[in-house]
Amino acid sequence: MTGEERFVRGDRVELVEVDDGYARFGLAPGMRGTVMVCDSLGTVHVAWDFGVRVGIISELAHFVRLIEDSPETGITGS
Repeated sequence: MTGEERFVRGDRVELVEVDDGYARFGLAPGMRGTVMVCDSLGTVHVAWDFGVRVGIISELAHFVRLIEDSPETGITGS
């Protein structure tokens, strides 16, 4: 995630890289979740699909925004 990237509530994200300090929360590359809020400090608060909600400091992780599967178009995201 770069400083210019902005996420909004409901965006689906995938964790690409993460600082080792987040391992205690069970986070690892490849995990997906839904953005709950981005605060004024740039922390992205995510409800991870495995049931944990953790805020990620932008300097310590890299996200990819996902486009959800769309049955109407057959397009899948990554």
